[in-house]
Amino acid sequence: MTTPLKFNEHPFFFRRRPTHEVKVGHVGIGGDNPIRVQSMTISDTMDTAATVAETIQLYEAGCEIVRITAPSMNEAENLRNIKAELRRQNIAVPLVADIHYTPNAAMVAADIVEKVRINPGNYADKKKFEVREYSDAEYEAELERVAQRFVPLVKRCKVNGVAMRIGVNHGSLADRVMNRYGDTPEGMVQSALEFIRICEAESYRDVVISMKSSNPQVMIQAYRLLAARMYELRLTYPFHLGVTEAGDGEDGRIKSAVGIGALLEDGIGDTIRVSLTEDSIYEIPVAQALVQKFNAARSVAHTIDEKIFPVRAEEFARVVKPYEYNRRVSARVEVSGLSFGEKELVRVGISLAHNGAAEDEVRGLVAKPLNQLKVLGATEPPAENFAEWFETGANDWNLKRTRSCLAATRQFAPTASSWQSLNGEQAPESVLLFMKTAEVDEVRSACGYARKHAAHLQAVFDRAYDDGPFSRRVPYEVDRIVPPLPPQQLEWVVAQLKQRT
Repeated sequence: MTTPLKFNEHPFFFRRRPTHEVKVGHVGIGGDNPIRVQSMTISDTMDTAATVAETIQLYEAGCEIVRITAPSMNEAENLRNIKAELRRQNIAVPLVADIHYTPNAAMVAADIVEKVRINPGNYADKKKFEVREYSDAEYEAELERVAQRFVPLVKRCKVNGVAMRIGVNHGSLADRVMNRYGDTPEGMVQSALEFIRICEAESYRDVVISMKSSNPQVMIQAYRLLAARMYELRLTYPFHLGVTEAGDGEDGRIKSAVGIGALLEDGIGDTIRVSLTEDSIYEIPVAQALVQKFNAARSVAHTIDEKIFPVRAEEFARVVKPYEYNRRVSARVEVSGLSFGEKELVRVGISLAHNGAAEDEVRGLVAKPLNQLKVLGATEPPAENFAEWFETGANDWNLKRTRSCLAATRQFAPTASSWQSLNGEQAPESVLLFMKTAEVDEVRSACGYARKHAAHLQAVFDRAYDDGPFSRRVPYEVDRIVPPLPPQQLEWVVAQLKQRT
């Protein structure tokens, strides 16, 4: 069996992808550094005053690295004036020259700025949209030609201590890449690896890599695939994240959050730029909001509880395909007049602990509770005939072996007096048990919550782990925990969970 590609340390646990540090001036990217926020000016690069003013505005808003376009020799030369004026005003923000098509401009910029960004799709090639089958020998000859054009810049950057970004763009892959790999995430990754190998041959590793696309799905797949290839090759280059031309308003912000945020959750990404078709200053707060929680978690020591997270990344990858989008197959069920699963729209359900909420309000948020349980002042589950009581609810609320995206909501609402103090904190007066079909990592996460906050369930989950139902896909996510139950009732609940897996 082929070993699945691994793109992060653990699929159920946040951990930054290990990278080496790349210095851009005094700002470090990767390594132990926080995720950096950058942006790009929209002023005419030949307008020194306007570009300087915009750069200062970005810097004061919290931008840590500023990119400036240099499409020709004239703009590249004027970077010297821009940098000089910034330094005269004591603005030390590192500058990046954005280069397309013109290696000569890149060579000039490498003598001025702290970082040069090149696009492998157009640095050494012009787009001809030519359909052609390359033999292996012909493809190698093309790579040698590319190296001849690219190596001088690599050497210049290495001598000057200037960093580089190899910035692949989904919309501008070279013809040779398109003909061999197609307009695919694999083609984007191979485009980057071709240039990385050239840098490696010159022992130049001050390189950051990006895989940008205007389609967040393509962008996510490409970065994950690149991370997996990096693991295979034992390379640790930092990644720059971004969604190309995300747009403006809510659309641009949502697209950026989906693409960038998903990868940050994977532990992938060392610097980001939110690309909005608005004034550049508006990109900064969005980017800061995206990286905030990940930078806050940077200083927290993370350990993995193998009891809670026994599934390895390799096992996870056999079930989930992280490099392509396929919605999880599920059955169609009806809950309170709403259809869930199969080809229905994804529904959003919530659980809540409430005190004094109106029944109608709660009913509008979650599925209607069992008739015999009231939202307010509900009694504890009965000591007698518990199995019958539970199974009646299960039938009413479709708690069956389905793979729906939302199976049911049930309320176990004990009085406050029935709770014991947990770690010195009084439990809420009413707690909902929210269940839905979930991948096994979601169930384990919920179980981890239970083990932390409800010690009385320790035996239940230990027994469930030992006997194996949580080692497979389990169609329940326990979001909040029922109060302590008598041993006979606990035994029955565990048995039912096993039957439904």
